[in-house]
Amino acid sequence: GTCVSGSRPGIPETVIAAASVKAYPNRNREQFELQLNNLQGRTQVQVFDNFGKLVFSGNYTISHDSENIRLSLDKLASGIYNIRVVDINNQVLNTRVVISN
Repeated sequence: GTCVSGSRPGIPETVIAAASVKAYPNRNREQFELQLNNLQGRTQVQVFDNFGKLVFSGNYTISHDSENIRLSLDKLASGIYNIRVVDINNQVLNTRVVISN
């Protein structure tokens, strides 16, 4: 069989860029940056330790397609931390960061 992909004539295509979050450098001591892509408006950033305990929460206003947020998390023990980002549309993104003191 033949597989044809494409849009149907006369129907406009809407392309929505996928939202993403990236933490770097991903082995750090206390400071790292979050690169947020294709998120808009009020955005909440939460950081959880390996036991699920909330160790940081902050609200940010995102006004560009790609924006960096610098986080400084001093006094955290070495380990893997889960980062949860929730935008104004309740879109949830997750990533991890390794802190080694």
